[in-house]
Amino acid sequence: MGYTHYWKVERAPDDLEWKRFTTGIKSIVKLSPAPLAGPLGTGKPEVNGNSVAFNGVEPDDFETFRVERNVCDFEFCKTGHTPYDVAVVAALMLGKSIGFLSWSSDGEGDDHAEGLALFNKAV
Repeated sequence: MGYTHYWKVERAPDDLEWKRFTTGIKSIVKLSPAPLAGPLGTGKPEVNGNSVAFNGVEPDDFETFRVERNVCDFEFCKTGHTPYDVAVVAALMLGKSIGFLSWSSDGEGDDHAEGLALFNKAV
């Protein structure tokens, strides 16, 4: 199956929460030790009023990480331990800290250490 992160947007974040999330994502993108691209591994990460989406830069891309503001559903993203995994973990920690998202992972503790460091640096 591969190394995967799972999340659920429990409720649509309000305007202030989404602003905090997108501001934090922009910081994560800027500070990420791994280069990040748009959803298909090229271009720029997408951060807007409706969704956030990014991937690693080809050839270190894998599956698209996407959080949609008004879609309260179970989602997942296989990162396969590729370099952009650190940004995915940081983004999930950000959503959870704001309170609209819950998440779990195939990884634990040490697997999330770099993502935690990026989250702490970005917010």
